[in-house]
Amino acid sequence: MCVSVGALSGCPHPFWVIRLRAGPSAGWRRQLTSFSEGDDHQQASPVELCPICLDTISNEASISICGHIFCFNCILEWSRISAVCPICRQPFHHLYHKVGPSNYEVYHITAPGALTAALQCLWEDSEGLFKMV
Repeated sequence: MCVSVGALSGCPHPFWVIRLRAGPSAGWRRQLTSFSEGDDHQQASPVELCPICLDTISNEASISICGHIFCFNCILEWSRISAVCPICRQPFHHLYHKVGPSNYEVYHITAPGALTAALQCLWEDSEGLFKMV
């Protein structure tokens, strides 16, 4: 699915194309690609957008059950209130935090009411991220 926004023929302003494509675990990833007049559609590099903050995904994390991808801090904050995917509403108990090209850390998400107790088992690393002890 591809949606173009902006860009009228002859308009000097860039436009954006939002693409949804199948991602890991049959989840969907949103991509935003910028084009200027005369840009080749095939050569533009896509930018992954976080569905929560609507900014470029930084510090990538995905939900175990559906594979939807978010900024790690965004989905961690989201899970403190509700442990359901913001996209498909499936409940989840684990996040995969990408720490290398093919390396992930697994984070267990407890029920929002039990979060205070769970935080006692965590320590903060040098980047300000929490990890299981």
